[in-house]
Amino acid sequence: MPGHLKPILWCLLGVVVFAAGCSQGSKTRFRVVNAVVDESDLRIVEDGNNVSNNLAYATSTGYLSAHAGSHQIQIEPSGTSNVCLTQTVNFSSGTDTTILPFNFSSSPQSLVLLDDNSRRHRAAQSCGSSMWLLAWVLRMSTLSLPEPTSIQFRQQ
Repeated sequence: MPGHLKPILWCLLGVVVFAAGCSQGSKTRFRVVNAVVDESDLRIVEDGNNVSNNLAYATSTGYLSAHAGSHQIQIEPSGTSNVCLTQTVNFSSGTDTTILPFNFSSSPQSLVLLDDNSRRHRAAQSCGSSMWLLAWVLRMSTLSLPEPTSIQFRQQ
């Protein structure tokens, strides 16, 4: 191989390695957990593309891949095209994010949580049971419970 081609080949190899590194670094993952109290199944739409159908209450989509940047996430009751929540989320490169729509479908709210999936945290908790517990707590917070003063006690 002539000597003047070696630097060109090294430069091309560098460009290929750099491009591969950059394309992998722009990936991110997200999941949606259904905590909408009065909707048993949700449809999840990302940037106009359906990414999940029939997401049951208190369950997760599992992590979905996306490119880093701004994305529009829409939440719809399954079987309809009525959007009950639209959320614009900015995903940072290399991160895991949980989107948690909650409350009633007539007045939905959402939390966007940055997940810490480091080895230390994965060993300490089970994400499935933690997400179920969070959904249950949110559901309990939306229920109307009687005030303690209205409960009748009988003295002995």
